[in-house]
Amino acid sequence: MAVKHINENAKEESGILLSGSDATKVFSKIYIKNLMEKGYIPADDFSKQALPAKGIIIAK
Repeated sequence: MAVKHINENAKEESGILLSGSDATKVFSKIYIKNLMEKGYIPADDFSKQALPAKGIIIAK
C-alpha cells in the first residue's frame, strides 16, 4: 500500500510505502477507531486494556 500527498503550491511530493503487514495494521487501526466512534465497545477486559495500549481511545 502506498500513500502519496502532492503539495500543489510547492510542487513537492511526499509519501510512504507500507508492506502488506504494515498496511493491514494501519487499516485495522482505522477500522477499529471508526467502529468505536459509531458506539461499539470492547468485548472483554483484555480488549479494554489492549486498545489504549495501541493508541485507540475508548470513550466512557
